[in-house]
Amino acid sequence: MSSSETLRGRIAERRLDVLAAVAGLTVAVLLFPLRFLASQVYVDTIPIVVGVACLLYLLTTREPTYGTGFPELSGAFGRVSAGLVIAGIGVLAALGVRLGGRTPAFLALAGAVGTLLLVQIAFVRESDLDARLVLAQILGLSVVVRFVALYTTPGLVGVDSWSHVYHYADMVLAANSLEAIAEFKYYAAPLYHLLVVATAEVLSVSLRQALFLSVGSLMALVVLFVYATARFFVPARWALFAAAGIAVADEVLLWSIHLIPTSLGLFLFAAIVYTMARLFYTDSTRRNLALLVAFSVAVILTHQVSSFITLVLITSGVLAQLLVRLSAAQSWIPIGGDGDEEINTVNLLGVLIFDLGFLVFMWSITPYGNGSFLETTVTWLLIALEDSAAFLNLASSGASAGGGGGESSFLMDVATYMDAVGKLLLLFVTVVGSLVALRRSHTRQRAYTFVGAIGFMLFFSFGFPLFGIRTFLPGRWFAFVYVLMAIVGVIGLSYLARSLPREVAVALLLMFAAVFPTMMLVSSRGTPDDPVMTGQRASPAYTQAEIAAVWTVEEIRPHPDEFLYTDHPYKAVFQRTNVHPTEQLRLGDDGRPPDDPALVVYRRYQSYGASYFEGPDGVESIRNVSPGQLCGSDASRVYSNGDVRMCMTEDVAA
Repeated sequence: MSSSETLRGRIAERRLDVLAAVAGLTVAVLLFPLRFLASQVYVDTIPIVVGVACLLYLLTTREPTYGTGFPELSGAFGRVSAGLVIAGIGVLAALGVRLGGRTPAFLALAGAVGTLLLVQIAFVRESDLDARLVLAQILGLSVVVRFVALYTTPGLVGVDSWSHVYHYADMVLAANSLEAIAEFKYYAAPLYHLLVVATAEVLSVSLRQALFLSVGSLMALVVLFVYATARFFVPARWALFAAAGIAVADEVLLWSIHLIPTSLGLFLFAAIVYTMARLFYTDSTRRNLALLVAFSVAVILTHQVSSFITLVLITSGVLAQLLVRLSAAQSWIPIGGDGDEEINTVNLLGVLIFDLGFLVFMWSITPYGNGSFLETTVTWLLIALEDSAAFLNLASSGASAGGGGGESSFLMDVATYMDAVGKLLLLFVTVVGSLVALRRSHTRQRAYTFVGAIGFMLFFSFGFPLFGIRTFLPGRWFAFVYVLMAIVGVIGLSYLARSLPREVAVALLLMFAAVFPTMMLVSSRGTPDDPVMTGQRASPAYTQAEIAAVWTVEEIRPHPDEFLYTDHPYKAVFQRTNVHPTEQLRLGDDGRPPDDPALVVYRRYQSYGASYFEGPDGVESIRNVSPGQLCGSDASRVYSNGDVRMCMTEDVAA
């Protein structure tokens, strides 16, 4: 026997899940030294999380399964906990209105409600667990944590939302035609704007209200798609666990509050994931394929990045089918599982070809910059690929943006790890769940599809930025991969609950239930309306006085030929609503503008919050300033409403 045949024989004797776990552990060890080359939270922690998850899985495969030995609570506890959760949701709604937002007290109570909900799901006896009642609780929590943020924040939350509502949608509504935005890229992807405008027209409400009632309501319902999809893979208990997790997940919360085309794209992506699961588990192939094509077209007509993410998911399904067929033809390739059952696959190649063709066509006619969206994106990608010196760009960006002294650096580190804990917990159970999915012979194509898609999407989120490639907007990918990670993650969590000793399983579930909801809810990505670490994380949400100042500046425009200078993100409101040409203010070491700008806007938030200014070297950082530093004695005060001042230098005033 030749050496190659011997190697093939040895590989064939191994299960795919074990090989994948060994490979994951090896990669984690190889990546561990990166922490000594760069300082960034995910560079420091991801190798450890992946390594521990793979090692724990390998240990469980060497021991007999312990069975479902963790304690189950009675139906009485289920009824009491359900009542407490429902009461807690009601208190959250009243507290949000009373306090005028999602304050730390609100978030702490929401975390406690989330913990109680997860404990109820994990430990109540299967026979006493009413899936409909629990799903109603999850929906209630999902609605409250989102709509309290939306309705207690004056105006809109975020940067892009101002453009989409008060520029694009407003133009479409005024002209009653898409021709009003023919020069913008959303002319070829108008579903978001058409949905908002149609809601405003039908319900006779403002565009802001229409946005909340349409896109905002859809985002609260993403939990239903997650539950329905997870139900194909796991029992009802763990499907509910996945839905509860996604209800409080920070990245999903972000796009549920910062409502832009990404939000609608995320909702449609969750629908696509559910439709693909139906394809794998039901016989109505034609109907499901038609639904898959319809949802894919809707995504392409909604948002460019979301459509590319969808393309990655469908490509994973095609590659999974090829891998299954290859493994059947080459018996030495391990495919997981122990059975010799008939291999059935779903052919997604036609859907992929259609989506790719339609996407390329739409992108080629989408105006963007000086050419089409396709041309501009390809050009940016080629430039990024040529920049070989950008390696570890993400890692080097992990330094504190706050500048200043040790206290500021310490608080920035605390804020950074608060943001990371939820993601890392989800990653841990997802790695275990991926290995479990690869172990099951009866889930070959669906396992490869979901696990492969998670791998590709995490590489777009974490891998490409290491090389300075941000053309694909990696920050937008996390919420989409969360949908898949929640489903695969509960596969891992349920496996650990069955396979670990009773005491360890209980401790793991209680730790997850206690930590995950609160850490996700207080993450800066989940609190764009009012970050917990006010001085370390900027909030793209504004007070009534700050918004009133924007509209007043639009009316008075004291010197329209001069740029108006203020902090980021406040400058974005002026820019995105076309109120006044605006630039980010540069400050000297003394905290004063060295360039003597003509028009300066000061707001009270700049004295205590995370306002970003340019430094003398052009580097952006968080600075706190007083009104006297920006509006000195030599400047005339053009406007003031108590919270916001606009000043003009004497030369311009003259």
